[in-house]
Amino acid sequence: MHETATAPSTPSYAGTSARKSESLPIELSEVRREIEEVDRSLVELLARRCRLARRAGVAKEGARLALLDPRQEAAVVRRGTAQARAAGIDPEGVRSVLWRVIALCRRSQRG
Repeated sequence: MHETATAPSTPSYAGTSARKSESLPIELSEVRREIEEVDRSLVELLARRCRLARRAGVAKEGARLALLDPRQEAAVVRRGTAQARAAGIDPEGVRSVLWRVIALCRRSQRG
């Protein structure tokens, strides 16, 4: 018999049946809590990356370099997809995420 815990209040999304009173197995609740921690860490890392991008932008301006560096961006994506393969996760999914992160950081460089 599985122990259960009450799920925290979550918004209902199309195609889901999330309810405030829904009971979840303890294991699922713990996994969701860990996922939430990872998500929080990801946001903190994104904020750090944006701050670094702003610093890089200032350094580029000081050196009179272009803000956009397509070769560097492509190298970042190649490195990330190689890491994804080594980690056993979808490299195309990681490629897509990295291009979005790069776009976010580009906007940070521009202020």
